[in-house]
This record gives sequence, structure tokens and C-alpha cells, in this order.
Amino acid sequence: MSSEIPLPSQTDDNNRISGLDVHMMTEFWFSGIKPGNNFRGQLLQRCRINNIGGFIVYNNEGRALGKMYGKRKDLNELKDWIWNGCIPIPFCKRATFSKNALCTEAVIPPFQERFISKTLKEYFDNDSE
Repeated sequence: MSSEIPLPSQTDDNNRISGLDVHMMTEFWFSGIKPGNNFRGQLLQRCRINNIGGFIVYNNEGRALGKMYGKRKDLNELKDWIWNGCIPIPFCKRATFSKNALCTEAVIPPFQERFISKTLKEYFDNDSE
């Protein structure tokens, strides 16, 4: 039995390898989030319905960052919804996603949101101390 990681061409349409679901991870960064459009509520609902785990951290400057874990198809559908349904075309650079990576988390937590009053840089700089 080979211990090599299968190539994408060796997966089926549901991203399963040898009958196991493959979960992916992506990191993201958003800016220019406007209050009053229910983006936060819709994002939370879509993640929970599609079994996407992870977290998002918002600050009071309209910025957010986080990680999402889920099946490749579900992550890509959520990215498309954000790019095509939440962000006007001139501002598409306000949502940035990393490439999908194989998820190595043993347990994927439900999608959660957190709020901070500091800038994101201050929050993460102080968190590492």
C-alpha cells in the first residue's frame, strides 16, 4: 500500500479518496465590511448549513480575517457567494483567500465569530506575547 498523497485526479466528484471525505482549509481577509447589510449573519448561516468550520475575527474598522475548513466544493461555493453576491465588482480586492490546503485538523470546530476593539495587527501582536 502506497503512503503517497493522492492527486486531485484520483478523487471523485465529492472529493473523496478511498471513501473518506477530504477536508480543505483556506485563510481569508476582508476589508470594507459595511454595517447593516447582514453579511455577518448570512456568512454564519451559510457556513453552518454547509458544514464549514473555522472562525472569523471582526474589528470595529470593518476588517476581518479567519480560517475556514470544509469540503473543497463547499469552500469554493462560499467564496463565489462572497465575491459575486457581497462585494461590488470595483471592490473585489477587499476579499482575499489563500489557496486551499489539505486540512490537518483532527476535529473541525463549528464556524464561530469573534469581535475585537483593537486593530487586527494589535490583536495578533499582543496575542503572541
